[in-house]
Amino acid sequence: MHSTKTDAELVKHLPEPLLRILQWHHQVSKHTKDSDFIFCKLDGSPCDPNFVRDSVLYPVMDRAGIERGVPGSASA
Repeated sequence: MHSTKTDAELVKHLPEPLLRILQWHHQVSKHTKDSDFIFCKLDGSPCDPNFVRDSVLYPVMDRAGIERGVPGSASA
């Protein structure tokens, strides 16, 4: 991973387990350029945010008991 002030600020706020998982993901990914997406399709193109939200994020939040909030609000 490259190192910038922005990265340092982000890392400071990430829980340690999440940081370790993201570092591992970066190490095993074939898409590791600064311009690459963290999570992408097999060809490196961006994932559809609606797909990621509906098939990944929401199910994880539901299992963890995290409320989704109201779409468009600061808590969503």
